[in-house]
Amino acid sequence: MCVKYENKKNNEKRGECAMAQYVVEIKNEEKIEKEKNEEMTMESLFEELFGTKAKVRTFIFLLSHPTYEYTTQDIVKYTGLSRVSVSQALKKFIEYGIVEITRRVGRAEFYRINVMSPIVEAYDLMDRKITEYIIKKELSSSVQAV
Repeated sequence: MCVKYENKKNNEKRGECAMAQYVVEIKNEEKIEKEKNEEMTMESLFEELFGTKAKVRTFIFLLSHPTYEYTTQDIVKYTGLSRVSVSQALKKFIEYGIVEITRRVGRAEFYRINVMSPIVEAYDLMDRKITEYIIKKELSSSVQAV
């Protein structure tokens, strides 16, 4: 048996059965919205970490020299990036544990890639898998060409 329900806010009248269906629809919409937000959060996080040329170049530069320490000025010199861009990239990388400050000399801080970071390890694994894939693809192409 359905009971009448009046929504004074929207000036609507619904039966109890219709109201139950309405609540289910609202919950489904909220669930879909939550899933979209979670997807956007993952995309946003990746963009936050690697979404600029400065961040990518700084990351690749430090990753290419994992045992060396560099000041911001060193990274600027070797990458050709601006000091502000490098400083912003380093700040974000430190926040996520990708880069570590190894020491301070006067006002200068020295940075090094944190090879123990799960993000760095994941990137390294991804890089190796992509390299393997490209090599296999090129080898199979060259075998087919012969």
